[in-house]
Amino acid sequence: MTTTRIIQQTVFIFIFLLIPKFGISQQTDSTNTVRPFFAAVTATNNGISLLPNFSLGKPAILFNMAMSKNKLSFEPELRFDIEGGKPWSFLFWWRYKVLKIGKFSFNMGAHPAIAFKTKTFVADGVGKEVLSAQRFLAGELVPTYSFNKNLSVGIYYLHS
Repeated sequence: MTTTRIIQQTVFIFIFLLIPKFGISQQTDSTNTVRPFFAAVTATNNGISLLPNFSLGKPAILFNMAMSKNKLSFEPELRFDIEGGKPWSFLFWWRYKVLKIGKFSFNMGAHPAIAFKTKTFVADGVGKEVLSAQRFLAGELVPTYSFNKNLSVGIYYLHS
């Protein structure tokens, strides 16, 4: 890895660390009601994934967002390889808060996903790299029991 590339990556990471700290442009206003929205950018040095089979194994950047209204939320996750700038995977989560009775809650969700891989094939005696996309559909079930606001226990079941 060249010195220029290391400097570029360091500047890139510092920019994303400083924007959330100093980039707040509005004061909290209790008279304004806004639909919940969340966004985060994460840089990782090993591209780890919830499922080890889908881990990238090299530096990656993750864009997470969440938009919700009432019990339904949409939470896209866009993941990219930092070194090549190629997409790694896209997940488009839809989650629904099914049940909330006292300290017990039950949520479920589903997502279509696209996992990208670079494949090499030979055409006319020349090796070419092609970005291949694999599609997946997954669902989750999440029962949770909260003991207090800081302690809860639950089971996360994911099926693809």
